[in-house]
Amino acid sequence: MGAQLCITGNFHRAEALKDDPPHIARIKRIIFWHIYTVDKGLGLRLGRASSIQECDISIPREFEFDDFGPAGADSVPTMWVEVSGLQSRIYELL
Repeated sequence: MGAQLCITGNFHRAEALKDDPPHIARIKRIIFWHIYTVDKGLGLRLGRASSIQECDISIPREFEFDDFGPAGADSVPTMWVEVSGLQSRIYELL
């Protein structure tokens, strides 16, 4: 349901977020990438297709999360997004 709400709200489209205030657009991207990681992980584990298609995503593949401090802000959450993309590709190959 979260993935459907993100897709309906165009949280994954850069052109849809450009008119939002910066802090709102940032929150939408954080929510989208969190839902994306959950959706891809569950899809691979449960053997079901993901609700989010890779070709529809036009926002940067980075998790803008500052709460991890300077070392983790870019690396850890962005790694989650990269691993989820890998899970998506594995599911497609299976």
